[in-house]
Amino acid sequence: MLAGFNTTTASGVPTGVELVAGPNATATFDSAAAGSDFDVTFSGYSLTGPDAARYALATPCRGEGQRTTGTIVAPPPTPTPTPTPTPTPTPTPALTPLPLSPISTTPIPQSSLASASVTRVATWVKTSAANAGLAFVIVDKRSARVFAFAADGTLRCTAPALLGVARGDVNPPGIGDRPLAAIGPEDRITAAGRYVAQLGNDLGKADILWVDYAAGLSLHRVIAGRPSDQRRRRLMTPAVDDNRISCGCINVLAEFFDTVVVPLFRATTGIVYVLPEDKPLEAVFPLAAARG
Repeated sequence: MLAGFNTTTASGVPTGVELVAGPNATATFDSAAAGSDFDVTFSGYSLTGPDAARYALATPCRGEGQRTTGTIVAPPPTPTPTPTPTPTPTPTPALTPLPLSPISTTPIPQSSLASASVTRVATWVKTSAANAGLAFVIVDKRSARVFAFAADGTLRCTAPALLGVARGDVNPPGIGDRPLAAIGPEDRITAAGRYVAQLGNDLGKADILWVDYAAGLSLHRVIAGRPSDQRRRRLMTPAVDDNRISCGCINVLAEFFDTVVVPLFRATTGIVYVLPEDKPLEAVFPLAAARG
């Protein structure tokens, strides 16, 4: 399409006149290459404006239609788009286990880690030699925490624990004779009591601490379980209720089991005290309660 007039420095830009394209106006350059002074064949254009009578379009010459000259300017090259860099995905932070909480003071302080019941039982064991000179562990189900003591009553370390999904302090009848698949959620209890425990193997696969072999109760490293269980994550939360997930066994961090439990029970037996959560303390450990 013709967009204006072919002007020169001498002619200047016409004033009072405008180039108008009709309904079927056309304009065709003789060459498609970039350059100047190319002939242009056009038709269907007219002039309008107050001074239109003073001007005239170029007259027809070589060939059909009216002719003039024009300049073809090569379009600038289309810049190559800069590829948008693919953002580096933010890595999912790895789960960092909570640090173990060692306590080495005697007597055990009343604190958020050691409940009043833990303090009473530990003090009773130490002062009465109820542990028979053996290392011992106290499992506080209400706080979902395990406390490991040396034979002399020194608290070596404490760590969170996963416990049976059902609340209760007494094993259902015949629990040790049932296959795992036959134990319903309501029977998956971590029973309270005093147990003589020793290291052993779980069907020859891994070393565990057998708490009550006949009932199938053990303390062991946290297992993966189903992905939806998120057992290790449960151990790292400050909540207590989400620690009720196991079939009854006591699950602890592998670091706690390997560096605390195994050295205390290696080549010997020990005692595990599982505190009640529904019954009063004196119903399970009357002598400990009497000293409170």
